[in-house]
Amino acid sequence: MAFVANLKMGERKLLQGIFAFVALLVVVLSLFGDKGLLQLNSLKAQEAALQIELQDLQQEQARWLARLKALKEGSSYFETLARQELGYVKEGEVIIRIVE
Repeated sequence: MAFVANLKMGERKLLQGIFAFVALLVVVLSLFGDKGLLQLNSLKAQEAALQIELQDLQQEQARWLARLKALKEGSSYFETLARQELGYVKEGEVIIRIVE
């Protein structure tokens, strides 16, 4: 503080202006810089979207694993799959089709 007291009025105003400019620069960079608050909010939103996508992919993986397990365990799944996907029927069964 002794340094500032020894300065002339013009020098003090210059020093105050420099401090004000640096403070303003810090504020602007903390808001708009690469690591600023706006970037942080954007990254948080992106993280939330990726978490939702991860949950969807984990659910899809669980469905595929269940399907794989069913395929490994027996032929009843093959029969169900053939009926649903290919429209196969057993001998002696009657097909009823509803035309809309």
